[in-house]
Amino acid sequence: MLEKSVLSTEENIEVENPLPPPLGLAIKAPLQISEFTLALNQFGLPIAISNDDNPLAEPIRSRKVRRIIRARLRKAGVKFNDRAVDETGEEFCAIAEARAQRIEVFHRVARAEGGAKIDIGDEENTRVLVKPGAWSLLKKDSFTVFSRNEATLPMAIPATLSALELLRPYINLDDEQYSILLAWITYLLVHPKCSSTKYPILVLLGEQGSGKSLVCLLLQRIIDPSTIGLQPLPKNTKDIAIVLNNSHLALFDNIRFITPERSDDLCRASSGSVITGRTLYTDAGITILPMH
Repeated sequence: MLEKSVLSTEENIEVENPLPPPLGLAIKAPLQISEFTLALNQFGLPIAISNDDNPLAEPIRSRKVRRIIRARLRKAGVKFNDRAVDETGEEFCAIAEARAQRIEVFHRVARAEGGAKIDIGDEENTRVLVKPGAWSLLKKDSFTVFSRNEATLPMAIPATLSALELLRPYINLDDEQYSILLAWITYLLVHPKCSSTKYPILVLLGEQGSGKSLVCLLLQRIIDPSTIGLQPLPKNTKDIAIVLNNSHLALFDNIRFITPERSDDLCRASSGSVITGRTLYTDAGITILPMH
């Protein structure tokens, strides 16, 4: 999102700064990554942002960025090993931290003036702008940065006309519960994960064979398609945070009971809490992991 700064002149003039300008970096190896901008996300994680019309962000320490580093080193004719790739990645992290410009990154749903933006998740990086009573496709949206993971699948492009009746035969709920479900779906599709958003947790109860798993998979295809699908509830707070950070919608199946600790975790996830831990290979660095 746009950041505002104040220039020191005879008059204080507000200017809107978009993403920082692209970097063409030359480090120990003649490696150029002009297609990326290095920055920090809202939690201080070093990221590489693609310089596209619809930008995507990747953690610099991710496997995807490591693959790009390897490809650039190979193209430059530089002999390298895993250590060289690690050192190059750490150089990029240091540059991002030195620049200290934070860019808000969203997964699947982002804020927009008067509505929300949805990342379809396709190869063209299509976005949808949703406002009350209307939606439109965005081919150029350089001021909103989304992130994806390797499990992300593309959503369906919204239909021109509403056809909610097509979903009804697959949902084993009475009319009142079905209306509540539609409200929950709508809420998730237009509310991004951010500190000001509270997320209601949907609980499906029913006997074996009543269609709970089918409903969950249908909801995932509508809201946040992924190859992960249904999964067991993680057994510790950190693993829950990791799952929630990599999806807009997480599905936990076959929960027979919930311990007080996991109940507290889910409450924190609903309200938007964070957990902290020591940054790897440091004595005092703090890593922030949101529970949303």
